Amino acid sequence: DEDVCAVGFDGLCYNLLDAILKGFKPGEILWGQDGNEVYPVQVKTRNQQRFGFGVGSKGTWELRLFTPLDMVTGEAVQKLYPRKFFVHSYGATDDNPYGVGIGRTIWWNVFFKKQGVK
Repeated sequence: DEDVCAVGFDGLCYNLLDAILKGFKPGEILWGQDGNEVYPVQVKTRNQQRFGFGVGSKGTWELRLFTPLDMVTGEAVQKLYPRKFFVHSYGATDDNPYGVGIGRTIWWNVFFKKQGVK
């Protein structure tokens, strides 16, 4: 899912821009440890289809990971893996944590263009 040509912080920013098209983009932080210090080694962006949102115990939206054990509601990632996942969203509101990507608007244009070429 990650782009090969962009690496490091620039690559992370480039991959998170996918949220503008699709609405949200989850990221996973891989942590390293050197003695008493804990630091982020790498951040990998993940496929949106593996994640969803649910209402947490405090009444706020929480990121949920669809697993083989729970493919419908998913499992809360902050309980399973604290400080491991984050979400970059575009156009998200209090009522819609998924965001509103521009892909929603341009999808039909691309679809009809491809059908016309066929």
